[in-house]
Amino acid sequence: MKNILTDKKGFTLFELLITLVIFGMLSSGFFILFNVAIKSWQVGLDNADTQQDARYAMNRMVENIKISQKDSIKFNSNSDIDLGETRYYHHKLTNDLRNQHHNPIASNISKLKFEKVVLIDGKVLTVSRDQSDWDMIKITLEVHKNGEHNHLSTFVLPRN
Repeated sequence: MKNILTDKKGFTLFELLITLVIFGMLSSGFFILFNVAIKSWQVGLDNADTQQDARYAMNRMVENIKISQKDSIKFNSNSDIDLGETRYYHHKLTNDLRNQHHNPIASNISKLKFEKVVLIDGKVLTVSRDQSDWDMIKITLEVHKNGEHNHLSTFVLPRN
């Protein structure tokens, strides 16, 4: 008959400790990789939100300029345009785009520029703000967030 106390099958305490140390190192490595993946995912979401805000602001300005009468548009400064009932301007202290009620439309705006342009022989030329003969408006919008830089630019033809 076999004696259970003298039977040497099983693991020693040292073998169990080594196994636990190896398992702990592998687990911490997976945790670090998972944490890096989560942070990368969050940065991607933030960048997508910033781009979406910039596109929304640009589309809103374009639609309002398209329905505005050319005679009613006033260029108050390079970053301030008055469309009659609607006004858009860049609030430099808070870096956001605001409307006539001072409500923010988009944030993290580092640059907003409205320019009068004319078309001559298929070329687009910028003219001064006080010149009355112009064809389109060029809008330039730049957004900065978390080290990422997005630049949007478009030309808009208002109603005559």
